[in-house]
Amino acid sequence: MMFNVRVNLRARCGGGGASARAFSLAEVLLASLIVAGLMVAVLNGVGASATSARVMGDRQTGVLLAERLMNLASALPYADPQSGVSAPLGPDSGEDPLAAGTLDDVDDLEGLSSVPTDPSGKVLTEFAGFTWKARVQYVASGGAVSSSDTGLKRVSVEVWRGGTKVAQLVRVRSSAADAVLRLTPASGQTFTRTTQDALP
Repeated sequence: MMFNVRVNLRARCGGGGASARAFSLAEVLLASLIVAGLMVAVLNGVGASATSARVMGDRQTGVLLAERLMNLASALPYADPQSGVSAPLGPDSGEDPLAAGTLDDVDDLEGLSSVPTDPSGKVLTEFAGFTWKARVQYVASGGAVSSSDTGLKRVSVEVWRGGTKVAQLVRVRSSAADAVLRLTPASGQTFTRTTQDALP
């Protein structure tokens, strides 16, 4: 009888220990899953913050580059100083849009699409990954594109980072008036500033 009691006690203790061990493993597994979920949420938040910071940085750099190129356009005369005419739009023979020193009127920037360069044509390596573009078009006083010289030229400057446009500046140049600056609302991820000359 004594032997049977001892066996039963041992069996009960042994069974209880196995149940306790099994319950502890379940708790550890559940805790691990919770921690893993929290880590995923934290990493996603960090990734989103990093992406947002990069996008804002690209926008700021894009605006800087767009202003740089537009300042170049603003410094150039409306018409070719040698001939006094503008048609056709685009660089003349011997003029290189990548080298500002060879340009003599604003429409020489028409069709520009390149990596950012300094006035001598040297690539600005600190802006690797960015591209700037320029369009110059004749426009009527209402803004419609014209095929002939109307006395107004719309200069559009864009800056791209990869396949995303990060900045855009637009200026309407007049052959007879000074520029008046006005700001227009941004569109999506594009920052837009328009400068339009006062019409006579």
